[in-house]
Order: sequence, then structure tokens, then C-alpha cells
Amino acid sequence: MRRTGWGGELPADDDEARVRIIEACRNAIADSEHPQLSLSEVARRLSVTRQTVYRYFPSTQALLTAVAIDAGRRMYDMLLSVRELDDPAGVVVELAAIGAEIIRDDKVVGFLVGEGTATGVFTGSITDELSVAFAVDLLESCGVDWRALGLGIEDVAELAEWALHIIDAIGRSRGKRRDQLELRDYLNRWMRPGVEKVITTATG
Repeated sequence: MRRTGWGGELPADDDEARVRIIEACRNAIADSEHPQLSLSEVARRLSVTRQTVYRYFPSTQALLTAVAIDAGRRMYDMLLSVRELDDPAGVVVELAAIGAEIIRDDKVVGFLVGEGTATGVFTGSITDELSVAFAVDLLESCGVDWRALGLGIEDVAELAEWALHIIDAIGRSRGKRRDQLELRDYLNRWMRPGVEKVITTATG
């Protein structure tokens, strides 16, 4: 099938075409005053027809899922820094801080985790099973030996779920906006005592 448009620069192959469509979709959502997915806008940005977009993504849902997977990879890369920490409470605080900042500042992620946005990756809630499993993986792979602290895998899963609730609340909040330092001071004040108390009880 003959490709048209693409701003005069045809993709080298189908993989490049998909990457460019996903990027155009991200930009369309990010640039919108009220984030939404419009295939017409995605096609316009690429100087192609809607039919061309459908060739690579047979439905709006398929494109949205691809954008969500791409966003998930970007989030994962940003959250990897928690793996370098060995302070139990510090790990949870940093996970919550980075996660909240991503949802608050990245309009694409904010759109994807919005209520009713089912993508197969983000399901309208960041406290679903997939998100909890993702957070557990990060906590388990950091420099903290949770078992030595008396916390089993179910305890870590509850800790991850709690952190995700905090991320969700702060990320969506329209209240006071804290910068990086203020946010971490705030989370340290209120989250650290809870984490440390649980560990003290578990090892007591």
C-alpha cells in the first residue's frame, strides 16, 4: 500500500511509522487544553489521512494502548532511581514523590490514568493489580532487604498500594503545588513515621 504525506519524509519501515504515530498522539494530547485523543488531529500532525493511521493501529483503543505502553516505559525509566536507595522510608517517599510528579506534570500520563480511561495498561486507576505489581517490583529490587525487616511479600504489596494511593491523590490534586524539595519534605513528614512504625513493629 502506498504511503502518502508524512511531511515529505516517509518512514523507513512500519516500526518507524508506528513510533511517529505514537509520538504525534502524545504531542496532540499534551498540547490540548483539555487532553483528549483525536485521530483526526494525530493524522493532521503527520500530514496523513485517518486511514493511514488505521493501517498501523486498527482502532482508537489500539493506538491508546500503544501510547500507554510507551508512557509506562518512560515512567519506569524515571522511577528506576529508587533502586539506588537503601533507606526503607526514603524509598517509599521517593517512589511517591516521583510518581506524583509524573502524573501532575505529564499531561499524557494524567490523561491515561484519568477516570474511565481504559487502555489495557492504565485502567483508570493506578491502584489496580498491574500498577501494584509494578510498584512491588520497584520496591523489591531496591537496596532494602524487606524480609530482614520483617515484611513479607504481602506486606510490601500493601506498602506499594498505599504509596500508589498517595501518588494518585497528590498527582490529581488541584490544591497547593509543591516544588521537588517541598514535596519531599511534606512526604517525609507524613509518610516516614508510618513506614518506620510498621518496621519497628515487625522487627520488635
